[in-house]
Amino acid sequence: MMFVEILYPKIVEVPLVSEELRGWNWRNPPVAPLLESIKLGVWEVTSKYCATRYDVYLYRVLKIRPRLTKPILLGRAVHDLFVEAFRCLKKAILEEPKSGSELYCVLTSKRKKVVAHILERFPANLVDELSCNLNSLYNYLSLQISADYDRLIVESPDIVRSSIVDRFLSISCERPIDGSRLGLSKWLMVDIYAPPIGIVEVKTGSTKDFHELSLVGYALAMESSEYAPINFGQLMYVHLNNGIHILRKLVRVSDELRREFLEERDRLMEILYHERDPGLPNECPESCPYYFYCRGEKNEEVNN
Repeated sequence: MMFVEILYPKIVEVPLVSEELRGWNWRNPPVAPLLESIKLGVWEVTSKYCATRYDVYLYRVLKIRPRLTKPILLGRAVHDLFVEAFRCLKKAILEEPKSGSELYCVLTSKRKKVVAHILERFPANLVDELSCNLNSLYNYLSLQISADYDRLIVESPDIVRSSIVDRFLSISCERPIDGSRLGLSKWLMVDIYAPPIGIVEVKTGSTKDFHELSLVGYALAMESSEYAPINFGQLMYVHLNNGIHILRKLVRVSDELRREFLEERDRLMEILYHERDPGLPNECPESCPYYFYCRGEKNEEVNN
């Protein structure tokens, strides 16, 4: 099930990573940032929905505020739900419940309060839709967690209950990472950190190849600040249409992906330092928070 797979993924081969591409080599190229004066978010480096990176130029150079679209708000709501669910889990698990059913009862008793708290942060016109989705997702997570708890008890009857509890407590949400040595933000936040797999990113849209780069950015940052090797990450795609569907993808944080992330970081730094307009892409997804500017209101103003 989901959380056991996070804790104990089926890793068949650990990738060979060049020493020069580890995050702890932050003093030397190619890991050393091109500029010390610019600090980027991992999302800025890796979110290639805008092919030319004009979105980052608008945000950083022209100081134009983005508009939060429905897909972005849905992603935030799902992320908030995971965070709150894990907080409830940690409080419940400390009581060392006797069974998964006992744990499930405790978790589901918190559902209404958790969902209501999250919905306070979102526009009223989305509350009904979000409420349905978040309630279903919370129930799903509670059931998965409780089933995994029962499974661990059955599979490891000789293990002290506190040891099983510790395995769940080792998972943390919104784990802070200092990425400043790599030219990244000092206040990075990983969606889920779950040893031994390391970094887990939660996504709500369709799968994209560049999503893997976000895992690489966090892995490099963790290596640079904590000198601990990160060889794998996991992407968790949460789909809420016609029920709850979760797709998990294990990603090797390879040399190739590390180089791609570092090259993109330096390219973006150069654009921002010189304030060079990268131009509009040929196509813009309507879900982009700058669609209104690039393809909508701004163009209407120019044409009038």
